[in-house]
Amino acid sequence: MQSDEHMTNVEDLSSSIGEFVGTSQAYYTNEFQRIQATTKFPYSWNTMAAVFGPFWGAVRGLWGFYWTFVVLELLALVQLGKGLWGELGAEQLARIEVISKKIDSFMVKYQDALAANSDDADGFLRRAENLQKVADRLQVEAAAASQDAVLYLVIGVVMFIALRVFQGFYANMKYESQYITWRAEPEKVLTGLQWNRVVFGAVMWFAIVPLTLYRFTVGKIAPQFEPYTKGFPVEKSDYFSPISKVLENGFDWLSDKGSGAF
Repeated sequence: MQSDEHMTNVEDLSSSIGEFVGTSQAYYTNEFQRIQATTKFPYSWNTMAAVFGPFWGAVRGLWGFYWTFVVLELLALVQLGKGLWGELGAEQLARIEVISKKIDSFMVKYQDALAANSDDADGFLRRAENLQKVADRLQVEAAAASQDAVLYLVIGVVMFIALRVFQGFYANMKYESQYITWRAEPEKVLTGLQWNRVVFGAVMWFAIVPLTLYRFTVGKIAPQFEPYTKGFPVEKSDYFSPISKVLENGFDWLSDKGSGAF
């Protein structure tokens, strides 16, 4: 009697899982039952989730899964981008450019003061020399940063592979959790496999990932792309304008007071 009841429950569960997943019913029935039968980590592996990553979550209606791993994989892709084409040391080079303009300005003032036999000539020269020392140090830092390309590349590859492996092991547990929610509230949970979800997921991916990669891996944005990257994903001026003003004032102070510090 108990055996017959158990068989009925298994059949009901299989039918319920089949209705929920739509496709690959035998596979998901087996994996869901394995997950429910253990209190330990089930080691349930989903190859499609490992291969397609967030897009597997999209096609199955797991939008929390999709967005979580889009963001995490984007972090890995940024590291890859820095290693492959990123302009490492661009921040230091940008500061060198600002300093160089100030050096030129002080040298012009020095020449004018020298021609006028002014006592200010030595002060202008000292400022220019001090700023040149700052620029030389930044040049060394920029060269060191550019040598980190391989490290960024390795970190990016390791992160991306680790995320895909994690998704392979996590996917069925997340999907089984959604199945449990669906049984309690069927009208509120997405079911089955629908390709229009993949289309939407792909549109969102292409709208966010390439532009973000470009924004965070290219040191200096090309002028023709400025209208598209301005304010995305954050407005640069909100963060960097105050910093640049502080740095500029700092350079002036260093050039005047810091002759003994270099």
